[in-house]
Amino acid sequence: MATIAAIPTIRAQARASLRHVRRLATVANANVSSSSASSSSSSASTSASASAASSSSSGWTPPIAPGVEPAYDEALAYISSQQASLRREIPALEAAISSHPPGSPERSSAQAKLDAHLVAAEINDPAVRWRFTNNVDAPLSSPVFAHLREQAWRRGPLERLAARLRDMYIVPDILLTFTPTVDVQVSFGEGTGFTDVTSKSGIEDVSGEIIDPGCIIPAARTFDQPSILATPFHAEERFYTLALVDADAPYEAEERIGTYLHWLVSDVALSSIKNTVEGGSDLVSYIPPHPQKGTKPHRYALCLLAQPKGASISSSSVERRQFSLRDFAAQNNLTVEGAHFWRSKWTEGSSSTITDVYRQFLGGEENEPHFIRERLAFKRAA
Repeated sequence: MATIAAIPTIRAQARASLRHVRRLATVANANVSSSSASSSSSSASTSASASAASSSSSGWTPPIAPGVEPAYDEALAYISSQQASLRREIPALEAAISSHPPGSPERSSAQAKLDAHLVAAEINDPAVRWRFTNNVDAPLSSPVFAHLREQAWRRGPLERLAARLRDMYIVPDILLTFTPTVDVQVSFGEGTGFTDVTSKSGIEDVSGEIIDPGCIIPAARTFDQPSILATPFHAEERFYTLALVDADAPYEAEERIGTYLHWLVSDVALSSIKNTVEGGSDLVSYIPPHPQKGTKPHRYALCLLAQPKGASISSSSVERRQFSLRDFAAQNNLTVEGAHFWRSKWTEGSSSTITDVYRQFLGGEENEPHFIRERLAFKRAA
């Protein structure tokens, strides 16, 4: 069963340091959403509070004019005083980072403390909340916006993904269990997207055929490699390996349903601000999904695995047929940190595309099998 990652340390630290201001902060933030509709593009007058100063540059204007509601004014002032207090501690935290050599555990720990402090200083600012809600100057290079983005992902799309991974048996057929820490979004081509619900589960505006987890995608749309956005919530670049696996490939001779590796790429560099999957080293080239006639819908799992620092990924023993993601991960000390999946099945409309896959990638169209469904009673490989 897929596990949802525990609240990250950075979030726990930010919440702990802000617990004592939550009640007044709630008052100040209560009307952030409503203010987005009425705020003008002109700058608000600069006030004594840091919140008003930030709103001046962001386009946010307080929904209640100064002097109308004393409690609201006091809440803004209190948030401002807390921001000022926390910001005064930043130089010392920055100095602590500089005192440690690059790449050392101590430096990483000091950076995490600074990031948590920056989140604590900004997260209750109504202007910051407005900027995030309206995607106005809210870069993920900023710790507070990365934190808010991760919160939004965990409270929506991740819950849906985890449920579908479990309900459609990606866990345990492909993955035994994992703790998602990377938001993976997949799209094919251009268009309105594929979904079986009335609203998208994605929280970023990605051009292309956006895929909800587990939706059925015509094989004709998946002939070319997908576009992938993978957003980890760390600022520094780290390397990942990408694997695309069919969980429902038929093996007629063995009378078994097993796995088939469609694509394997290592050394993909990702960070919170560099989240497009591109480059890397193709260990196993892309072969488009090709669900065979007479088989049930195939599940195609796209998994993102974190590589150890400085590791070289070996593909010498990798075979497409009966590929075991678990064994591959264990052999290379990889950890699954992100996943997505879709389903596809043979249809008359996609038959020519599937035949083209066999013609171009699999030795010729004469190798394309056609099963009679009522005779296809294969067992799943152990």
